[in-house]
Amino acid sequence: MSGMRTKADIVHSFTAQMDYDVYVLVETWLTSNFFDAEFFDANLFNVFRKDRDAVKTGCQRGGGVIVAVKRELRALLISLANDDSLLDQLCVNISGNSSKESLYVVTSYIPPGSSYELYKAHADNISSLVLNNLRDNHLCVLGDFNLSNINWVSSESCPSLIAHNMVANHELYLVDSILSLNLKQINSFANELNRILDLIFVSDNLNYRICDCINPITATDKHHIPLVIKLDFYCFSAIKDNKLSFNYSLCDFFSFNELLSNINWDDLFTNLDTAYCFSIFKSILYELCLDKIPVKKKKPYKLPWYSKDLKKLKNLKNKFYKKFKTSGNHVYFVKYQHYLKKIDSLNKTLYSNYVRDTELNIKSNPKLFWNYVKSKKGCSSLPTGIFLGDKAAETPSDAANLFAEYFGSNFVQNDVTSAEFSNISSSLNFGSLILSSEDISNGIIKLRPSTHVDVDGLSATLIKNCPALVYPLKLIFNKSLSSGTFIDDWKLTTVMPVFKNGNRSDVRNYRPISKLSAISKIFEHTVNAKLNFAVKSIISPYQHGFVAGRSTVSNLAVFSEYCFESFSLGFQVDCIYTDFSKAFDRVSHSILIQKLACIGFHSIFLRWLESYLCNRRCVVSIDGATSCPFVPSSGVPQGSVLGPLLFILFINDISSCFSFAKFLLYADDLKVFSVIKNTSDAIRLQDDIDKLHLWCLKSRLSLNISKCFQLTYSKISNSLLTSYHISANDLNRADEIKDLGVVFDDRFSFNKHISYVTAKAYSVLGFVRRNASKFSDPYTFKLLYSSFVRSHLEYAVFIWRPYNQNAINRVERVQKIFLKFALRCLNFSDPVPSYSSRLMLLNLKSLESRRSVLCLSFTYNIIKGIVDCPFLLERIRFNVPRRSLRNFLPFYGCNVRTQYASNAPIYRAIREFNAMNNVVEVDFSIPKTAFLNLLNSYF
Repeated sequence: MSGMRTKADIVHSFTAQMDYDVYVLVETWLTSNFFDAEFFDANLFNVFRKDRDAVKTGCQRGGGVIVAVKRELRALLISLANDDSLLDQLCVNISGNSSKESLYVVTSYIPPGSSYELYKAHADNISSLVLNNLRDNHLCVLGDFNLSNINWVSSESCPSLIAHNMVANHELYLVDSILSLNLKQINSFANELNRILDLIFVSDNLNYRICDCINPITATDKHHIPLVIKLDFYCFSAIKDNKLSFNYSLCDFFSFNELLSNINWDDLFTNLDTAYCFSIFKSILYELCLDKIPVKKKKPYKLPWYSKDLKKLKNLKNKFYKKFKTSGNHVYFVKYQHYLKKIDSLNKTLYSNYVRDTELNIKSNPKLFWNYVKSKKGCSSLPTGIFLGDKAAETPSDAANLFAEYFGSNFVQNDVTSAEFSNISSSLNFGSLILSSEDISNGIIKLRPSTHVDVDGLSATLIKNCPALVYPLKLIFNKSLSSGTFIDDWKLTTVMPVFKNGNRSDVRNYRPISKLSAISKIFEHTVNAKLNFAVKSIISPYQHGFVAGRSTVSNLAVFSEYCFESFSLGFQVDCIYTDFSKAFDRVSHSILIQKLACIGFHSIFLRWLESYLCNRRCVVSIDGATSCPFVPSSGVPQGSVLGPLLFILFINDISSCFSFAKFLLYADDLKVFSVIKNTSDAIRLQDDIDKLHLWCLKSRLSLNISKCFQLTYSKISNSLLTSYHISANDLNRADEIKDLGVVFDDRFSFNKHISYVTAKAYSVLGFVRRNASKFSDPYTFKLLYSSFVRSHLEYAVFIWRPYNQNAINRVERVQKIFLKFALRCLNFSDPVPSYSSRLMLLNLKSLESRRSVLCLSFTYNIIKGIVDCPFLLERIRFNVPRRSLRNFLPFYGCNVRTQYASNAPIYRAIREFNAMNNVVEVDFSIPKTAFLNLLNSYF
């Protein structure tokens, strides 16, 4: 199928309704901007695709192949010997009911007029696959090879088709290479031009039937005939999840709470340890749930607009299709086509009604709307088949164990260290902790509502609706704190694999996300609130991650101001960007406990923290199957509430490394930088880097040198370029880097970031336009645009806000294009209203005006202490008049020599505040909401 870009709805509807197990589509014209779920329902299909590299080919539209496999079949992507991005080729393995039987499906698309080398690469990949993987397995090679001059003829003496009229080298090489692998070409269906472009090669031991598709996805193209292939191959079926869950919507929580309130928890828990108390608590609560809350069985997935009438028509369609195939009677075929048309008509009506109801109920039921959008934005979920090295999963349980093996290998041995950390000291004195009922209630409030039953058999929805649970939880939590033990039930963590990039079937391309039990989360929330308050004063002011009042933007703002000040003085800034290898997973428990003791934690509470960290158990869960438990030997629990704070405390003493250089942290994201005036400054910066290396050795954290970079920021032409190193390894020099989501170049111009952010916005705008076309209300488009597109254009604008008119227009153009699309339903006739008029129609502001509001709002947050950043606050010079004046400038003006210095973030905000004060009085004493209203009325 060519040109899938405009056929998303057609493909999605067809594949969801029909009964084919595998779909193979070539010449898709797709890029990474198009999501899998726009074409195939992610709950029904695993999607494997290879998009053509438009940069290398220079062709923005063409190429690409897709294989979509029903999730009931275990399928995985096989790596090919030559995985060049120019090759539109991929291989998917579908396992049979025997572990030794598999079907390999290779899909290729070779553009017309391709070189001999490209044909050779496709053929060599297939040959290598047979030699290294196939053995006794089956192979099906299919796709558009564009060998239009070859005549494929049948012969009585040969069961397969024979190729005639092969002259060109690329024809001979590809066909001879494939046929020599005991494969046969089975497609004899010529297109309207009497040519066979689509070839199908199958193993000679594989039984098959091939026919033209009588109900294609779209109208038949004159160059390509849609084909249906039936292979006699028995496939593996995935395990179904038949777990029961509680139906909380039918629960009488008032009477449920009364029953809980009548229980004498003090008597039940007297003289019992924490683990036994929690066991009693769980059993009582679970028995009450079984007695008072109806259970419901998980229903199989169905399309949200599916109806009984549609199912009835589908059964009739299948009935007459089978009769036609069995008898060949044309009457059955006519009836089949009749019901096929009725299905298509009813399905379109039901889907249109579903989309209309989704839009109409956007205020009363926003969850329905965002579920619809999410269903279109995602990629296919975890493949049913995965591998790790030479190990492949046969069942969901095998897959879970493979992930457990890989995730468990990320940890390091937690040996007792002899290192001392006497340089760490603080006035903190934290030896015990007692929680109140209010603390527990606040922890429950922070819990996200969910009906999912955790490892304890409980759910967040149940706990949030039962205030009578606060008291027994307080008793249990305080028993835990007073005994210094964090019980095993709270240490069991469910790990979910989350895809990063690359081959979706490769376990190494996933990262673990931990899910804790609801009770454990509540406990951690209450303790974390107390600890944050206690350690706030000792956390480094240069740490901006997981600290209240600080963020990625405050981190970048400090760095930007430092650089602009250095540029104004005529100097350069050398910056070292570091990367710790799996820092959160490799924190030594013994070193962390030593550092916590030096900070001021002691006695029972220090023992409780040690108990919290050690001997945790993790299991990987996939499709209802769980892995064998593995015990992390190091690291802070990822996905936990306390984990980030403990990591920040672990890395907090890194400040001792820097006697000359400045540094900034966002969790484990560290950059070290300094103004460089001469070679002596460069030597002193290198000395601090050497100290950092020694700190890493002492703290047993390793730096990934290949991902550490040096970058020189300068506005002068004769910069001093110094080569820095870590240990004996020279650092790679970069001329641009993406730091916390913002692209910095060596000239500090942000032109490359504007290119990046506008390209990203256009990509997401394409998704919005494709999927919002079914809606009719411009304000629905506005909601989607604000959530998905504008958010990209406004992230960290305080740092990179453009002042050049060309750059301003470039960013504004994104919104202009959106407005033309959004207002199309108002049927404007030419000429289209001006940009300002279109903004008023949708009650939008220009992006430049919004940037002004956002930047001044961020400055207001600095002044009010909402952003906790003394470095930035020092740069704001208040104008305090000696005598009372009715109107005065709130800030001193900034005398700078260059244009780029005058447009530094803080200076620009001060200038705008002073200009604004000439029109409306700027009052920083008013609340944030009133201040925002003031800004919006001015801009």
